[in-house]
Amino acid sequence: MNQSIPRLLGHSFGDGYIHRAKWYFVYTNKAEELHDEVKESVSNIFGRVSHCRRTSIGGTPQVQFSPVVGKKLNEQGGPQGSKIRQGTIIPPTMTNGDEATIANFLGALCDDEAQIRTDSGSKQIALKSVKISSLEAELEAYLNQIREMFESLGVTCSAPKRDRTYVRRGETRISKRIWITSSTNFATFARKIVLNHSEKRARLQTLL
Repeated sequence: MNQSIPRLLGHSFGDGYIHRAKWYFVYTNKAEELHDEVKESVSNIFGRVSHCRRTSIGGTPQVQFSPVVGKKLNEQGGPQGSKIRQGTIIPPTMTNGDEATIANFLGALCDDEAQIRTDSGSKQIALKSVKISSLEAELEAYLNQIREMFESLGVTCSAPKRDRTYVRRGETRISKRIWITSSTNFATFARKIVLNHSEKRARLQTLL
C-alpha cells in the first residue's frame, strides 16, 4: 500500500474534515510542517490537485483540497461530516494492516491529537476524543480500536477512561481518553511511530 494513504486517513480522523455536502477535504492545524506533509501525501496519491489556503473562524491555518480528495478518503473509510455527531470506525484496511500501515495511521493521528506530557510524576502520551453523549458507546469502541492498534505494535495502552462531560451549543458532549506510560512503551512508540510535528517529536525525546 502507498503509505501516504494511511497517513492521510489518520489525519482524516484527526484534524482533517470531509465536507458532508461538498466533499472537499480541509485540514486545520497550526503546524506548518503538518500542512506540508498533508500536501505531499495528497500529491503522492492524486498527483496535481487544486488546493487553497484558508483560515478557520478561530484563526487557525487551513488548507482545502478539491472534492476528489474527500471522496477518495471517504471511500477508504474516512469519516464525512462532523466526527462529534457520528460513530467513527477505523476501517479494517488500517486496523488489520501491516506494521507500516498501522504505524503511519497512528503517527498522523498522534501528530494531530496526541498530548505528550513530560512533567515529572505524570509522563504520558494521551489521546482524547469527544462525541455527543448519546454516542458514548461508539466513542468507547473507537478509542478501543486505537488502543488495539497500539498494542499490535507492542505499545501497551490504557483502556478508555471518561475525561469530562460538558455542554456546548446546547448539546451534552462526553470526552474520553486513552494513554501510554512507562519508558519501555515510550521507547517502542518512538522506534515504530514517526511523528512529523517537531514540537511533539522533541517532547517525545525527553521521555526516552
